[in-house]
Amino acid sequence: MCQSNRLGAQCLREHGATACTDLTGFGLLGHLVEMTRPSGVDAELDLTALPVLEGAQETSAAGILSSLQPANVRLRRALRNQQDALIHPRYALIFDPQTAGGLLASIPAERAEACLDALRALGRGGAGGRPPPPRLRPGGGQAAGGPAPPGKGGKRASPGETPPPRC
Repeated sequence: MCQSNRLGAQCLREHGATACTDLTGFGLLGHLVEMTRPSGVDAELDLTALPVLEGAQETSAAGILSSLQPANVRLRRALRNQQDALIHPRYALIFDPQTAGGLLASIPAERAEACLDALRALGRGGAGGRPPPPRLRPGGGQAAGGPAPPGKGGKRASPGETPPPRC
């Protein structure tokens, strides 16, 4: 919402993006599911580390939500750990369609850190600084949301490493 995606999209292409979408009407979860299901992988998000605009969490907690929010909440069935995610203060924000086009991209694992460094150098670190990339593992296109597992600190899994199950 704060800057154009032009430089970010160019950087993603330069680092071998295999898929990319702007996070608009379906919110983060909707677009993440759209990208993971066809690939047969699951994603794990650290909700605490997600960058959000100042006041977004408080506004959501006050029940001030987009009119599209209820339609997007149907995607909660894609969450592997709905009960854990439901109590997180940023839970409602993963369904929020008011993201105005932040980018969600798939980058080859061996290029992900270099891509994140390049994005940060361009000032594209997200509203909260440096969000950890979602961790992917073989699965059926589900997502786990909540704080990072103990001892992981939101660190991306190494290629070939299977992150511990979340639920």
